[in-house]
Amino acid sequence: MRRTRRSFLAAAIAGPGTVLTLPAVTRGAEASLEGEYAARFGDRRPEPGGFELDVARVVENGNSVALRVAADPADPPTAVHLFMPRNPERWGASFRFGADALPEIATRVRLSMTQNLTAVAAWPDGRLRSRSASVLVTLGACIDENFERWVRAGPTRPEGAEDAARLARGDAGRGDPGAGIASARVRVPETASVGERVEVRTLARHPMETGYRIDTRGARVPRNVIERFRCSVGGETVLEAELRPAIAADPYLAFAFRARRSGEVQLEWHEDRGAVLVERRPFEVTEPS
Repeated sequence: MRRTRRSFLAAAIAGPGTVLTLPAVTRGAEASLEGEYAARFGDRRPEPGGFELDVARVVENGNSVALRVAADPADPPTAVHLFMPRNPERWGASFRFGADALPEIATRVRLSMTQNLTAVAAWPDGRLRSRSASVLVTLGACIDENFERWVRAGPTRPEGAEDAARLARGDAGRGDPGAGIASARVRVPETASVGERVEVRTLARHPMETGYRIDTRGARVPRNVIERFRCSVGGETVLEAELRPAIAADPYLAFAFRARRSGEVQLEWHEDRGAVLVERRPFEVTEPS
């Protein structure tokens, strides 16, 4: 009989000679997004096509799946919404573009299991378009990551008990109030010519605890996520984002805008526990030489 990665890990915990039965995972029909669409779009429903959705079709680990959404700059949408219908929460994130923004966003998401990841773009004239991609996940997010960490700690071995206790203490602290946003890495040029494409890349150090994960003591780790992000240039919004637990730990966001005005680039991350991190960078727009 072929042994899966999951059964191998289970056997490692149980030890030799132990028969361990894992509960079966029910993989029913793809969950409907009808409720999510109704909540955000009313009676309107998206038609297929209209932009690009780039994501790997097979991923080893569902805890961090890179994706990119991009539309035609000549006909830009004002917002993009991400949906993961087989995650515990089907709405994954929403991104709203400012006047100078280019209609593209790249990030990393969590997928709890194999599913059809869906992006919906909205235009100011009321149009809605959608793209979906079937992503095969060999190791789901939320639970299996901790399952492997538990195995590596070796809690069933006397010499592994101390490591397992250390992991448990660390897990408990990750969801504590006031845990905060540790730091952020920001990449944005200091100067650009008028009309030039300007790329921004950001990564905030934060666990993005979903509230669904079980720690090494068997307790649920409290929810703790960065729920809002905003980037502005000279006070004018370039990108606003609503982030949900589907966004991977250490949230990564990459986007772009057209250089129109000089002014400070300000980036803000807001945590659901009240912590706020603000980063500022100088930015000057010059005339083409």
